[in-house]
Amino acid sequence: MLLPCQPAARSRPLVARTPIGPKRPACRSCVGLALLIALLSLTGDGRAASQPTTRYASRIVETKSGQIRGILQELNSRHLDPVEVFRGIPYAAPPVGDLRFRAPISPIPWNSVKLADTFGAVCPQNYPDIANDTAALLQMPLGRYQQLKKMIAFLTNQSEDCLFLNLYIPGSGFLRTRPFPDRTSGSGGNLALKDITMALRWVRENIGAFGGDPTRITIMGHDTGAALVNLLLLAPYSKGLFHRVVLSSGSALSPWASVHDPNDLRTKIGEQIGCSTEGDEDIADCLRGVPLEALMDVQLPEIRFVPRVGPGLPVDQNNPDPGMDMERASDAFIKVPLILGVSTTESNLDFNANDIQFGFEEDHRNRILRTFIRNAYVYHLNEIFSAVRNEYTDWDKPVLHPIIIRDSTMEALSDGHTVAPLMRIAFYHARRGAKTYFYHFNHQSKDSGYLQRLGSVRGEDIPYIFGLPLVAGGAFFPRNYSRQDQGVAEAVLTFFTNFAKTGNPNEPHKIESVDYGTPKEKTRFRGLTWEQYETGSQQYLTIALKPKMKSHYRGHKMAVWLNLIPQLHRPGDDDVSMRHHHFRERGDHYYAGPVRDEWYTPLPLTGTTRTSASSTTACSTSTGDESLAEDITPILDDSEDDAELLQRLASRHYYSTTTALAITVGVGCVLLVLNMLIFAGIYYQRDRDKKRAAMDCRPNGQESLPLTTRSSIKSAENPKPAQEPPPSYTTLARSPSLQEQQQQFAQEVQDNGEQSRKEMRHGTTIHKDPVPPKPPARTTSSLSTSNTTNTIKKRVQIQEISV
Repeated sequence: MLLPCQPAARSRPLVARTPIGPKRPACRSCVGLALLIALLSLTGDGRAASQPTTRYASRIVETKSGQIRGILQELNSRHLDPVEVFRGIPYAAPPVGDLRFRAPISPIPWNSVKLADTFGAVCPQNYPDIANDTAALLQMPLGRYQQLKKMIAFLTNQSEDCLFLNLYIPGSGFLRTRPFPDRTSGSGGNLALKDITMALRWVRENIGAFGGDPTRITIMGHDTGAALVNLLLLAPYSKGLFHRVVLSSGSALSPWASVHDPNDLRTKIGEQIGCSTEGDEDIADCLRGVPLEALMDVQLPEIRFVPRVGPGLPVDQNNPDPGMDMERASDAFIKVPLILGVSTTESNLDFNANDIQFGFEEDHRNRILRTFIRNAYVYHLNEIFSAVRNEYTDWDKPVLHPIIIRDSTMEALSDGHTVAPLMRIAFYHARRGAKTYFYHFNHQSKDSGYLQRLGSVRGEDIPYIFGLPLVAGGAFFPRNYSRQDQGVAEAVLTFFTNFAKTGNPNEPHKIESVDYGTPKEKTRFRGLTWEQYETGSQQYLTIALKPKMKSHYRGHKMAVWLNLIPQLHRPGDDDVSMRHHHFRERGDHYYAGPVRDEWYTPLPLTGTTRTSASSTTACSTSTGDESLAEDITPILDDSEDDAELLQRLASRHYYSTTTALAITVGVGCVLLVLNMLIFAGIYYQRDRDKKRAAMDCRPNGQESLPLTTRSSIKSAENPKPAQEPPPSYTTLARSPSLQEQQQQFAQEVQDNGEQSRKEMRHGTTIHKDPVPPKPPARTTSSLSTSNTTNTIKKRVQIQEISV
């Protein structure tokens, strides 16, 4: 829907929808957007339109296809002026008859004034059957069911003549009718991308007549529309057609963004319709003659998490892999300012209502993750599964509640198929200094139909980007938005209209206050600056009731998807069989949904097929051969047991790893023993130092035993005659005279002589303890017995000194 020249509108959307996506293509047919915003040099607020009242505009706009007149719409808001709307503008000739499955051509001019007052027809597509709500809720969540009930009324008018600026691209628009793209042929493939390119050319050539600026065109994509916009950013034929890009909840690197084998799709369609698919024969001529009903009845195999139909790669023959093209930072990629954004839960459409409401057990979680990994990856599936399960399991809790398991599983799928690919693109775009902005929409409308616990879900940011809360949802999708919702919507709309004008969401109008919302919402966004995303800081804007700048969105989990898994997702050596990479669990009961056939040949290194099943992973190293890699089918012995074969292949491929592990463990043990010996030596030396220090503290190097104890032990071993104890010194008044000491000594000698004579008479020697002599008067010590005069002199001197 192109809104190019309303007096109050500064940004004009062109909506293109496509039926591809990470779940069921038909279920996503009304979700994918490819939005074009042509900046107008008019005044106003740049807000979305609703249509309470309708009247024709007075002016007639002259386009290259003819004259056109739109309608004026009054908006249900006192803050918004009427807008001028143009509906159903044909930008290409109807793709019917001989133009079916051909590149679009310019529209057929008209002579009279064309009234652009009604929407064009919707391209033919199958949408889910929601007549039985019970059966429908087994396939989708409640919020999705409620959304489809509102949208189906707009899908009834279907026709092949559907290339209008309110553009719905059918699934068959992606059909590749030749085995390989032919740059000179009118058919080939990726017709949806060529349709959007034709619409962009029309905008560039005619937007000036509506008051717009053809040098400031912003293209925005949501979900699968984001994948298309991302591919257009790399396609050489879209160069110069747009100048700003917004990618919301999708990218070309998501595993659901493109089909991996378009030729297989071509073969299956040809077989069901009856068109020959042998050799290089183009089946487009055959398909042009098939009735529309027969084309709509084609049943394609459904594989969960990957599209049944979608764009085939490469979109550029010179750059066969979009991931490599962005990694090399081509000029076309880095010169365009880029906004990328995600919601909190990007995987809400991958579960049914019962799973979301009640949760599920761990076994079901394993089946879901195993299904996603098998359909999105090729190499080392068991290792990737273990890494994902380990990262998204709360090991601190011994028992996990089904609701907790549901939350972690939804987070794992969100990160795997949407968030991590977008983060990779943000890194590629920012590392060369390009203008890159990242946002996390963390606001949830209260009547959204989804559990508040899940936070914002996929697609919930789109109404706020278009400003629908400001007009109560508009005439087509009325809804009760709160004042808080309106305040958030006005701030978001200001950021995006600034980006469309200048490539910077902060200029030219800073958010000083908002007209909507409560007083809190009017001030929370005041002065808020949306900082640029850089590879170092990785800053991003959290859009919520309390907006703020943060850094490293889900940093640790992104490291698993962007660093660890790419290292695991490698084919290994040339002698490794593809059976080595398969899951050990092969029964259908190990999976939660349809899975693709196992790969028995390595993916080509270059060419029309990507080097990995998921572009979120690293591509295998090229050997320099620019041709398709030769198919190598391993020769398997059917009689050999699968487990033994895998064990043999694993042991052969990883013998070096086992040896290195053994060496590492051995070296570790040796270092442990060496550390223990060093510790024992240090402890022993320290103990010796303590003993030596204790001995050094004693006088004259005495040993540790007390003197009395050592004397008693020595006397017990070598008994000696008893001696009188040493004299006892007390306080004495004066020393005795020498004459008195001599008399005392003579008396003692006489007594001893008499005692000796008595013992000799009896013939027996009796040892008695000598009776200590009585101390002399007024003295403090007794004199020891001595046989010499020198001893007496010494004692006298000692006594004199004590005095």
